[in-house]
Amino acid sequence: MGLFGRKQGSDPDQSERRLQWPAPEPTLVCKFDPADPEVSDEVKRGLALRDDGEQQAAVTEMRRAEERGDPWGSTFLGVLLEDLGDDQGAEQAYERGDERGNAEAAFNLALLLAARGDHDQAERALRRADERGSKGAAFELWKSYSKRGEAEAADAALVRASERGDGGCSLLIGVTLREAGNLDGAWNALQLALEQGTLEAMIQLARVAVLKDDLNAAEQILRKLDDDGDPEGAFLLNSVLKARGRHDEAIAALRRADERGHGRASYNLGVLLHQQGDTREAMAAFERASETGYAKGSWNLGILLLEAGARDEAIVQIDRAAKLDPDYRGKAQAILGTL
Repeated sequence: MGLFGRKQGSDPDQSERRLQWPAPEPTLVCKFDPADPEVSDEVKRGLALRDDGEQQAAVTEMRRAEERGDPWGSTFLGVLLEDLGDDQGAEQAYERGDERGNAEAAFNLALLLAARGDHDQAERALRRADERGSKGAAFELWKSYSKRGEAEAADAALVRASERGDGGCSLLIGVTLREAGNLDGAWNALQLALEQGTLEAMIQLARVAVLKDDLNAAEQILRKLDDDGDPEGAFLLNSVLKARGRHDEAIAALRRADERGHGRASYNLGVLLHQQGDTREAMAAFERASETGYAKGSWNLGILLLEAGARDEAIVQIDRAAKLDPDYRGKAQAILGTL
């Protein structure tokens, strides 16, 4: 059993897929302070030249920094050579930076090795980078351990990445703790993620507040998101306001979410309008939901079109619902087979 209540060998990728982690890239923004007196002037000049688009001149400065023994010279030389398409030269530069103890050199070396399929060497390089404090390496190790079902090692790596300032990892810890029922731990992790600049944590904080029956806190968070124009914030605010008996405000929030292109909000608004007998506006709401790829919107629009005698348009929407959601295929075949 891992730190967050996940069993060894359980599927590690659900939260990762949900949060849409980006593919790692060579790092130019890393644990580097240009004002650090131990960083050579050549590295500082090289970075300025790169920012000005003078790649070859930057490479020359980084080579000079290397000659002076600055491990950042090797590291940034590797990044520049990758930018120029020289993977072999980049790998050699990263190896020299790694030998001099640079965490980001070891991390970027690991990414290069993994890209060419040398996963054992890549993981060894990640371990060295992790030992030297690289948050990127800790995150990559989390993914590796998770895929192998090593939950405890994975959780420990995720915590290290979070402690080193990775807001995405703090967010993932919060989501995982929430799903495990540890609401206080989830709240603390999500607050940390927010402090680290991961704004997506606000939505998750609101969800935790609802689970803690703290609707005041949930409403405050969601109102901030709604005021900033966030469609999910408006949609969830609708649910909170409805639970608090403020139905007019809830419908207004639902309409704002609909106007911002939130497919589920458009669908829910369509259901509400249909219940009120406003079929025309309900169909318009279902059409907006369908346009976002929300299958229920396509299905309901198709049924209403069929009832209105618009056979061809109904077929398009019912077929669309079946393509968007396999659960509709059987029903769609049954209906379309009678037309």
